[in-house]
Amino acid sequence: MKHYYSNLLSYIGMGVFCCFWVSIIFLILPSNYPKEVLATNAPRYTNMFGGSWKFFTPPYTYNMRLYVIVKDTNAPAKPDTLEVLKQIALQKQQNAPLNQHETIVDYLVNNNVSGILNAIWTNKKMPAEDMPETLDAVYMARAIAAVDTNHTYLLHLDNLKNYCKIALTENKIDISGKEIKMQIKGRKIRPFKEIGNPRFLQKETLVFETTIKPLNL
Repeated sequence: MKHYYSNLLSYIGMGVFCCFWVSIIFLILPSNYPKEVLATNAPRYTNMFGGSWKFFTPPYTYNMRLYVIVKDTNAPAKPDTLEVLKQIALQKQQNAPLNQHETIVDYLVNNNVSGILNAIWTNKKMPAEDMPETLDAVYMARAIAAVDTNHTYLLHLDNLKNYCKIALTENKIDISGKEIKMQIKGRKIRPFKEIGNPRFLQKETLVFETTIKPLNL
């Protein structure tokens, strides 16, 4: 009898496991009529088994970097350049575990960076096969122009600009009478097999930049 119950529990456990994963797979499928009906009439089902495949996503191969380039109108050939995102991450580490302020700043700044990139990438069309000579920069410029009047995009841009002013002041960089340009770059993460290779080049790729504008605008 004991052996019988043991097998029964095993079958029940396997059945629950299979049902759980089948439910998750069903919920992450593209929208379809049965799924919409289920979500409307059985919200508890969606809440209980709702999930995504994000935890199966491969790790990122790059880190984002936000550069603010400050130019003096009287000496444009000698700009000051400050990287923002790495500095925020270091401040979080240095002040841990009492780093609530740094954590909030990190969330707000990175959220605005992500918002800008999402807006640009959504409107960016990669070079067509019949026009291989077209530069990627052209498509990037068109994508930026497509959202240049978008309220949400402009709000993200203003938020980043305001924080860059704060970061420049904290780093004792004079901002009076200056012009700035912001750049977002993807910095390649060193693969595990290259951890001990001092010659590995962490290449940076430009993914977004603004035009040069007066800092007080």
